[in-house]
Amino acid sequence: GGDESVDLFSNMFWEAKPYEPTDIKHGSDYTWDDVFEEPVIGYDIPFKSINEKIGGFRLKEHTVLFAASGLGKSTLVRAIGYSMGVQHNWKIGSIFLEEQDKKTVQGYIGCHLKIALNKLRKNPELITEEKRVESMKMISDHHEFLTHTGSISPTALLDKIRHLYNLGCKLIILDHLTMAVNKENDQRLALDELMEDIYKFVESHDVHVLSVIHLNRDKNALFSRGGEITENNLRGSAGVLQQVWNAIAIEGDIQHDKYSNHRFARILKCREIGDLGLCDGSYIYDSNTGAMSYDPDVDKSILDQDNSSSSNNMPTMGKFNNGAS
Repeated sequence: GGDESVDLFSNMFWEAKPYEPTDIKHGSDYTWDDVFEEPVIGYDIPFKSINEKIGGFRLKEHTVLFAASGLGKSTLVRAIGYSMGVQHNWKIGSIFLEEQDKKTVQGYIGCHLKIALNKLRKNPELITEEKRVESMKMISDHHEFLTHTGSISPTALLDKIRHLYNLGCKLIILDHLTMAVNKENDQRLALDELMEDIYKFVESHDVHVLSVIHLNRDKNALFSRGGEITENNLRGSAGVLQQVWNAIAIEGDIQHDKYSNHRFARILKCREIGDLGLCDGSYIYDSNTGAMSYDPDVDKSILDQDNSSSSNNMPTMGKFNNGAS
C-alpha cells in the first residue's frame, strides 16, 4: 500500500495544473458570439436633443439629473417615466420623496391626458369616464409606486430599488436621491456610498435608474437665473459623477422677460458616447398641457446675446457667476 500512496501523490504533484485565480480570463477564452451576445440598445427618451447626445437610455446604467429649484426637474423625469412606459412598454418604478404617491400618480395621468398637473388636480371632475378608465389602465399596466413618510434611509432605499426591479421595473426614478441621506451624520460620505451601491446594482441588472440630485447651496451661483452648472456645483463629492453613466444639467432663467419658460440641457457626462456640453435648442414648458416641447430655434447662445433680462444690477443671462472656482 505504501508504494501506491507514493505513486498517487506523485501523480497529483506532477499532473497538477498551474494555479490561476478564477476571475482571470485569457483572451483565448472569448468568442465573438460571447462578447456580442447582448447588443447595447439605447431606448429613445422624449427629449430630442438630449436623446441625440446620450443615445437614449440603456439598461444597466444610472443617469443623474441636476437643476435649480423651480426649473422643472420633476416635470422632466415624470415625462420620461410616462414615455418609457407607453412607448417602450416598460414597467416604471417611481420613488418621489418630495411628494405623496397619489400626486405622482396624478402627474402621470396629467402626462397621459396632456393636462398640467395643477389644472388636473383643481378640476378632476371635468375628465370623462372614458378618459378616466383609459388613464387608470395606463397606470395599472406600466407603473409601481413607493408610499413613504418623506424620508428613507439609504439601506431601505436600496431594498425598495431591488423590490421594484423584482416587480419587473425597467426604469426606476428617484426624486430626489439626496433626501435619502439628509439624516446621515456625514451626508457627503453617505451619498457617495449610496451612489456606489446603486452603481453595483445597475451594472449587474437589466434596469435603468434615473436620479434627481440637488445642487450645492451657493449664494454666488445664480442657477435659477441662467447660471451654468458644472461638476463643482453638484451636491456631494466628485464621487457622484464617477459612479454614474450619464449626467444631465437643466439650466434656465425663470425671471427672463421673453424666455422664462425655456429650459436648456447640458450633458456633463456620457460614458457610452462622450458627447458633452450644451444640447441644441431648448424645451418650452406649456402651462396648459404641463408638457415640455422642443424648440430648435432658441438655444442658450441666443439668450446670452439678449438684453431683455438685464437691468442696472443684473447681467444678461448666461453671464452669471456659477460659483465654481
